[in-house]
Amino acid sequence: MPTRKKKTLKDAIHALNKLSIKIWNSPRYQILIFVLTTVFILLSVGYYFGTFDQASHIPFLKKLVNPTLYDHDKFFDLQKLHYSYFWFLFIPFYKMGLLEPSMFICYLLSVFLTSWSIWRLSRTLFNDPLTSFLSVIILCITHVSFGGFTITEFSLVNRVFVLPFLLLAIDFYLRKRYITAYLLLGLMYNIHIISVNFVLAMFILDGVVRMKEIKLKNFICYLIIFIASALPVLIWKFSSSGIGIGPDYEWYHIISKGFLSNVFYFFINPPFFFTTLGGISTLYLFFVARKHVKTGFNNIISNFIYSSIIILIVEYITAEFFPSVLIIQSQIIRVGIFILIFSYLYLIRYITQEYQKGNMKDSKFLAMIFSTFLSLLPITLFLTVAFQKKLTTNIRLLLMCVMISVLSAISLFIAYKYEVWRPGVHIYAEDSAYYRTQIWAKNNTKKNSVFITPPSYWWWYNVEWRVGSERATVVVLSDLLEAAFSPRYISYWKPRFEDLAPHILNQFDGNIVKNRVVALNAYNALSKPDILRIGKKYGANYFVSVNPHIYQLPIVFSNEEYTVYKIKN
Repeated sequence: MPTRKKKTLKDAIHALNKLSIKIWNSPRYQILIFVLTTVFILLSVGYYFGTFDQASHIPFLKKLVNPTLYDHDKFFDLQKLHYSYFWFLFIPFYKMGLLEPSMFICYLLSVFLTSWSIWRLSRTLFNDPLTSFLSVIILCITHVSFGGFTITEFSLVNRVFVLPFLLLAIDFYLRKRYITAYLLLGLMYNIHIISVNFVLAMFILDGVVRMKEIKLKNFICYLIIFIASALPVLIWKFSSSGIGIGPDYEWYHIISKGFLSNVFYFFINPPFFFTTLGGISTLYLFFVARKHVKTGFNNIISNFIYSSIIILIVEYITAEFFPSVLIIQSQIIRVGIFILIFSYLYLIRYITQEYQKGNMKDSKFLAMIFSTFLSLLPITLFLTVAFQKKLTTNIRLLLMCVMISVLSAISLFIAYKYEVWRPGVHIYAEDSAYYRTQIWAKNNTKKNSVFITPPSYWWWYNVEWRVGSERATVVVLSDLLEAAFSPRYISYWKPRFEDLAPHILNQFDGNIVKNRVVALNAYNALSKPDILRIGKKYGANYFVSVNPHIYQLPIVFSNEEYTVYKIKN
């Protein structure tokens, strides 16, 4: 029996090797595997239109095409601070009524290219078929980095679109095609400044460290190429706003405690405390793997990691002691995504290399690959790698796989319970009572109508008011997503929010789940005189109530969850 088991394991690994070589040598097989990983990501992560960050991007796009929409809503002044040409690409499709399918196709293409770029980067780094194949398979699973950010997302935003091109720029850089790498970085700067800044910082630190090899005149030339290709967005940026380096404590307190704690703080209430531990675990995994993996790019990748660590240190100092407007706006904790990618690539290579050298038996190799694939939180993978020398028997390996499976199942259950993971493919906005209320407002009210709406409806998979209604709202909590780019907006937002949710701001503690609940409870407690006063103060025409709260006001629309009252002609 033991011999048969060993033969079965050996056959499985042999089949895995054979398949990886076929993919390595055949562009058709490569396309097939990238298509399959794209479908897997789509089904496992999901796709949603009009939710999450699109709560602002979609209304901004609609306002850009039709300036008569959202009258009297100063939220749209923030559109000027989104220094990206990405959404301009969808204007023709929006005018043709093809916005949703065009965005879905773009999302699928972005995911496909991300799988391809990971495979290509692994190939450049390690030149090993099995490592490249496993890298694509393992990284199509959602692994969580600093701040809770992941490689794959369920919505099309410019950072999703730009990621494969940044990985491709890194690949060009490793191949010493520096001009192409910097040119591509500059072009992507016009799409998503924040993401490009991370890779640019990596290139600059590596260039400074290896200045003798690269040479100063070449280094300056590469930077000029980057600036030239990034010129459109740079002109836009410096012609419309300056650079705020100094701190703004009130603004930072409101956006961090109210909505975006995970973007700034490392150690805060769960689950983000665990994502920080996971992020630190990825650093550990990289340095453990790097010590054993032999490749000519170790020093360059290490420089990339060091630059990322410096960025994280700056983030910690900024968040805890000196909230510089510029750094807070840059949300630099997102650099953890690149740490995660490099760490997993090196760890996968470490595992395959040890097996190929004969230092790892068949059962341990498969167990380590299984653990790497299924460890959604890298902290569990850290434990596996840290204690791998004790995994000397098949029983221990089996127990490890069971433990990883249980922890992953628990993580998925918690994520599903709190609606941070809800697979589903919604090319168009998902139907809901709130969305139907929005559509009624769009079809039955004037374009310049203003609504008082529940301030805390936003969540990962919820369609926010402005997306479907195409009507202005007095204020919503999710405005803080954009207020993070403009301290001046807080002076407009704060009094409005305090009117809709009295005495709540001081209760915010960075827990967005709790914040949404207390804000909604305060909104539901508004009296009829409160509603009329707020309506008069901000020129609102309608009030959206959450059932079963009833007001003695004229009802113009109602469904199972919401009632719309008219408060002004």
